[in-house]
Amino acid sequence: MELPRKLENQKRKNKLFPFTTKFVWALTCPLFLSLASCSFLDNKISASDPSHLSDQWKAHNQWWESIEDGDFALYVKQHDKSIEYFETAIKQASKFAVNDPRIAKSYVSLGRAYLEKSDFEKASEALKKGLALKEKLHGKDSNELSGVLTTLALVELKMNKPDEAKAYSDRATELRKKANDNSGSSEIKYVRGLLSSQTKGASNVEITQSFESAIKEFDVDFTNKKLLLDTVALDNYADCLTNYRNWLSTQKQQAKVDTLNKKLDAVKRYLNEFKSSS
Repeated sequence: MELPRKLENQKRKNKLFPFTTKFVWALTCPLFLSLASCSFLDNKISASDPSHLSDQWKAHNQWWESIEDGDFALYVKQHDKSIEYFETAIKQASKFAVNDPRIAKSYVSLGRAYLEKSDFEKASEALKKGLALKEKLHGKDSNELSGVLTTLALVELKMNKPDEAKAYSDRATELRKKANDNSGSSEIKYVRGLLSSQTKGASNVEITQSFESAIKEFDVDFTNKKLLLDTVALDNYADCLTNYRNWLSTQKQQAKVDTLNKKLDAVKRYLNEFKSSS
């Protein structure tokens, strides 16, 4: 399986991806070698068996290339191509040890690709498989689950299932709080904003605060780090702006609507660069 020539050339030349897989591998190989007996690889393989270990590294590298290619295809919004790569990654990872963390990562990546494609049923299915595997690996109280829980909350909201979304969102928030983890705050606040707007009885103040808190986080990311943002994050930013704008329209707050439209236009122009380059 190969990327189209144009996309493959982009992958090599795109300034947003300055490091090739081989370079990253050269930097991290000593660390991986020192962890050869860890659960990331088959515990039964020892460093004293170089031929077998070589096969393990080759298999890992093939899996990692599928993940990298899938991430890049998703980055330039080639959704079907990214899904194809992630499905290949799942097949490759399934040949490793039972409950290998690479299987969970592959399913979560596939779920995010389906989310970007707006195939929410398949996104939910893949993400739930990834979550179940992560729970077996890390336990149900590990902050390792918070990212996939937040994404699942967003998927459930897209399918108009606010109760299920709230359960995932609350769980993700609690795990992050226990771990004192502030990463992913823009995404979780975006989910809260959507959730409050879909919750009966939510006050206007609650909805406003939820959305504006999320947008504040996104604004910082977009202004200061936009070259490092992936298109998934940018799509979430655009969706957050759109949903808040639409809600404000029902409240007849035209001045805020106009401000949000300007921000939304800037994000869409940036996203269009990826669409036109692919």
